[in-house]
Amino acid sequence: MIRLAVAALALALPGAAIAAGEGDSGETKGKKICRTEKVTGSLTRVNRVCLTREQWDALHADTREKVNNMQRSASGGLRIPDNPVQPAN
Repeated sequence: MIRLAVAALALALPGAAIAAGEGDSGETKGKKICRTEKVTGSLTRVNRVCLTREQWDALHADTREKVNNMQRSASGGLRIPDNPVQPAN
């Protein structure tokens, strides 16, 4: 389960950088975007994954939600603040 989430996150993060640089015209919405993913445990093997912009965005959102859930459950259900503040002594 954790490997799946980490692999999905590895796929989703490079997509965020690409998505920020491109405009969303009607032409790019249905167009397939292909990315190469390294296979865990292999130095030379790769997989090519092709999805539409909406599918990459959905994968990114799903991955982010699952990582947040894992972090919450690892901390005993407590919410971890984005910017924790250290109390002054």
